[in-house]
Amino acid sequence: MTSAYTSDHISNKAHRLNHRSEFSEDRDRKNYVKEAFLHTWSGYKKYAWGKDSLKPMTSSSSAGFGNWCATLVDILTSLWLMNLKDEFKESVDAIKKIDFTVSDETINCLKLPFVTWEVLVDKLFLAFETPSGYHVTEFIIGKGPIPGLANVALAAIRSCQLEFSRLTQITKDKNYEEKAMATGNFKSLKRFNTLVRAGENELKYFIRINRSGQEENIVDHLALFMGGLLQYEDFVLNTKDSSNLGLKITETGYQFIRSTSTHLAPDSIYINDIGPLVPESKTNYLRPESRWDIFKTFKKYSITPSGFAESENTQSTDIKDNQLDYMESFWLAEALKYLYLIYSDDSF
Repeated sequence: MTSAYTSDHISNKAHRLNHRSEFSEDRDRKNYVKEAFLHTWSGYKKYAWGKDSLKPMTSSSSAGFGNWCATLVDILTSLWLMNLKDEFKESVDAIKKIDFTVSDETINCLKLPFVTWEVLVDKLFLAFETPSGYHVTEFIIGKGPIPGLANVALAAIRSCQLEFSRLTQITKDKNYEEKAMATGNFKSLKRFNTLVRAGENELKYFIRINRSGQEENIVDHLALFMGGLLQYEDFVLNTKDSSNLGLKITETGYQFIRSTSTHLAPDSIYINDIGPLVPESKTNYLRPESRWDIFKTFKKYSITPSGFAESENTQSTDIKDNQLDYMESFWLAEALKYLYLIYSDDSF
């Protein structure tokens, strides 16, 4: 499949949206997001099929995650939600032929039990056969644990508990939940990750958060999920205690893009009481965003002939010199999927 998608594809049509109904506007925006997805999918399929990720500047591939088809695994829900059923089947057929690591398989595959249940999940039990009950960090199916890797992220533990518990609900087999929940007391853990980095994913499985340690006036883009999490807390607990703070955090996220010349969000910013926000890390990694104008900014600064590229310096408008030859799988698995859902109607 050859993509005819260009950096002007959105801008040439965007002015029409102002003269249409809200429903038509959202439908068109959803289709434009899908076109961006298909443009990237086309590049991945042509230049990086079966590899972890696409290198969008050189139209080549990267095996940075152990060469286990990380992009294919990560984007299954995106393919399904966008009604790309042929591409979904093609990806599943390829995934059946590869090996996985435990935490990534659970996070990205087990959420699709109708795909992975018969193929993979029972084989994961061997990873929990450890003195502590925590699963080994890296476990290659058919080969066993990778020696020397003893750390386990809270995100991996909580994800296993969530997905294995759901699998018990579906299958009525208590073994899945019991195996994962046996690791839940954390008594043998000596160090915890914080709100960002690996700890960011773990907090998606908590409603309440215990915050400790030294305060630092830097906010990572990864931490902005807290805005939605706090609003979700009020929804789940039927309270009104956290939504206002959640909205303010979300607004802070929008201020990220206003702190740069390109209006691409830096990966972290300094927070102070008296002046504007200042980028701390100027790189943009194509992380999820929620606004149409930000999507158009991606189109302006990030698109390449085979995909979308990360930007080294969000303060520079020199597109060619700033584009990096890397594209994380979450561009397809999260950023474009979330935008697609935002512009889908309630009957979707």
